[in-house]
Amino acid sequence: MLNAIRKNGLTLAIFACASTGVVAVTQYLTKDQILRQERAQLQATLNEVIPHELHDNELYAACTLVSDPALGTTTAQPAYIATINNEPKALAIETIAPDGYSGAIKLIIGVDVDGTILGTRVLAHQETPGWVIKSTFESLIGS
Repeated sequence: MLNAIRKNGLTLAIFACASTGVVAVTQYLTKDQILRQERAQLQATLNEVIPHELHDNELYAACTLVSDPALGTTTAQPAYIATINNEPKALAIETIAPDGYSGAIKLIIGVDVDGTILGTRVLAHQETPGWVIKSTFESLIGS
């Protein structure tokens, strides 16, 4: 009986080590590709809220952190500065609508230098699909 327990324990330990090794190797081999995909996805989202004609820089690289309670959190949020010939033309800033029905709604908002909203996108939410637009709109207008 004791031999069976040892044998099963050893089998389980070998399987756990092998599984952990496979996950570690996979993560190591794919981390650069994952980083490239995350940057491409961020750049695509930024290009949706700030038109390409308003910047000649890589928006994801022109990031600064901004902390203001008006952003819906006390945690610093990323702000991406769009420039043409190093002159600021627009800003994309991440913000949080903290009072969604099922939790906070993470947004990104593009604004030009005149204060005109160029675009908004929902980055993350826990809402029922039909409610996210309504609760985001209510948060933005203060209803």
